[in-house]
Amino acid sequence: MTAKAIALMFLLEAMVTPSSAWPQVPAPLSHPSLSLMTNGWVDSISVAPDGSIVLGGSFSLINGVPRANIARLLPDHSLDPEWNPGADDEVRATAIAADGTVYAGGIFHNIGGAQRAYLAKLAGSGSGAADATWNAHAGQWVYALATDEDGVYAAGRFQSMGGTPRQFLARLSADSGDADADWDPSPNAEVYALSLDHSGSIYAAGAFKSIGGESRTYVAKLSTANGGAADHNWNAEVDGVASAVIVDAVDHSVFVGAGRVSKHSDSDGSADTTWSKDAIYSTASLALDGAGWLYVGGGDVTIHKVATTGTGQSDPAWKAPLITGSSIYGQRIASLAIADGNIVAGGYFTGLGAETRLGVGFLSPEGAVLGFADAARPGAVHAIAREADGSMIVGGDFFLADAGVPRGNVLRLDADGQLDPVWNPKADGTVYAVAIGGSGAIYIGGAFWNIGRETAPAVARVSGSTGEVDPSWTKTYLTGNGGEVLALAVDSDERIYVGGSFFLARLESSGALDSSWNPHPDGAVNALAIDSSGNIYAGGSFVAIDGIHHPSFARFLPGANTIEPAWGPYLNGRLDALAFDDSSGQLYVGGRFNYCDEIPQGGVARIPVLGSGAIDATWQPKLPIINFGVRAFALSQQGNIYIAATQDLDPWGKTYKISTMSPGNIDLSWHPMPTGGWIDAISVSLAGNVVEGGNFTRMGGTDRLSIVAVPPEAPDKIFVGPFE
Repeated sequence: MTAKAIALMFLLEAMVTPSSAWPQVPAPLSHPSLSLMTNGWVDSISVAPDGSIVLGGSFSLINGVPRANIARLLPDHSLDPEWNPGADDEVRATAIAADGTVYAGGIFHNIGGAQRAYLAKLAGSGSGAADATWNAHAGQWVYALATDEDGVYAAGRFQSMGGTPRQFLARLSADSGDADADWDPSPNAEVYALSLDHSGSIYAAGAFKSIGGESRTYVAKLSTANGGAADHNWNAEVDGVASAVIVDAVDHSVFVGAGRVSKHSDSDGSADTTWSKDAIYSTASLALDGAGWLYVGGGDVTIHKVATTGTGQSDPAWKAPLITGSSIYGQRIASLAIADGNIVAGGYFTGLGAETRLGVGFLSPEGAVLGFADAARPGAVHAIAREADGSMIVGGDFFLADAGVPRGNVLRLDADGQLDPVWNPKADGTVYAVAIGGSGAIYIGGAFWNIGRETAPAVARVSGSTGEVDPSWTKTYLTGNGGEVLALAVDSDERIYVGGSFFLARLESSGALDSSWNPHPDGAVNALAIDSSGNIYAGGSFVAIDGIHHPSFARFLPGANTIEPAWGPYLNGRLDALAFDDSSGQLYVGGRFNYCDEIPQGGVARIPVLGSGAIDATWQPKLPIINFGVRAFALSQQGNIYIAATQDLDPWGKTYKISTMSPGNIDLSWHPMPTGGWIDAISVSLAGNVVEGGNFTRMGGTDRLSIVAVPPEAPDKIFVGPFE
């Protein structure tokens, strides 16, 4: 075989070999290494007789130690170092049997080292391995669990369980996981919560209107015998779909959360009209302490403590902590339990009172915030912008950085990749866009409502020295136009162009809305760029702007309020990234398209801005995958463009280094690939290093959570371009 034939064979192989087989080079630099994290979600809390606590939810770390969606805390609230079943998706329900066995339900398919769909029986000791012989064969998600001497009760959205048709509610053998052939209440809709009274009845709450052979709206009392028949005499009336129910072991009263929380008789279900908590709405969780107090949690900003008797008065000694979370996604207490006299709260939140608490927290009976067991997951980076001194402003979805240092969704790295110890704006929602003005001012946009203690809805200018909101900058309320800010660009007059969900706007340098510039896209604007002549480019998922058909991409001339309808190529998919190369006058466009003006073009193209808007046909990178989308890119001073992409059949990200010289050769020796996620943002440092952010856990075989820097070169470079 000739040398030319060997080279051709190697080239063909490189073009079709999956990227997972490519070398993971170059290795990441030592900084940044921040381990960005945000709060996980705790759906379920179960307390064992010995005081240990099983947590289920959506998280990947407990106190910084890997735990996949399920974990156990010892009685002193420290993490059990051995018990680690590890579920591959969310655990929504847990229950602990009298012998210590743990049952887990949710939306997972694998747990405890075994394939178990939606429901599993786990050892209460050792590593928490799944029982080898117990398999319920659940047909769909499981929302609630309860156990007694008769077996395991499971509720959810399934239509089959234990190898038998079972609609939304079933009882299973504790020995085999088979459905109890004699117990089948058959509710007509989903069941969300269960509570046993251990006197022969189980209460079910959900979205049903018939159950156990009776017409029952949202809550019912069922016999644990007699086939699961509904109690003929018990019929509680509640306001809506019920998401929580609990029985008081002292007087057998039944408390139901259905929007508001209500108290009912255990004999007939009648409401106690003297006990009224109409002011408590969005109830999702209930807990009783056995001493006459009921704890209520949900979508409110606090946890309520009310008496189980009398009028249900609030405890005057209870100093309820304020629950904090995202301004967009809010906060929610999804689960409550009592352990050793204290309250364990789980849900979606980032703080209890003045204390940082991620997803789970402990409170004293007086409401004091106690020790922590943070449930976290890797954060995400959505935007990176370089300042003139080489510092990087990083925006995304994260709450902790650099060994637990609080950073609310935006931070600064110095030129060496180290976390700025002072600069901390504290956005209370996700940051999707960052831009640096000519004056050095920093603009951030996203899904937040506040920066620190200042109201700053979705877009703000912050101080370059402290990160505080610029008090002289006018607050403009853009979110009423349809959603969050996704893109920012600043022109030479320090006017700010803002793109987002169904809007495109221009702000004056003062921050005031420029009402004279008011295009109306019919979809999201995901990317913005401005060239050296002041032309404005917008890309996104829109089809038209101001009624002019111009899918995904448009240009505005300086001062013009409408697009140039004849300029630019036709793209057959959305556009997510834009970058202007001032040295060459070329505009790079990237997104989820594979044709430009009916010319095959795999997600990236470039356009001379001084031309008619036709793509540069001489620059045709031959990327080794198809049907993929470009999420972000960055230009370097060395004549390269770095591209982050994803593929339909492979959701994980890939990064490419491509020459800006025609024909657009790819450097095959440079291929750091993330593990467990994708790349959403790229920038190039003053030293030429490539800073990448996204949602990943490793890069190039090295642990990195969500942000990494890699050198621009790798040894033994191999370039591949179009065939000659």
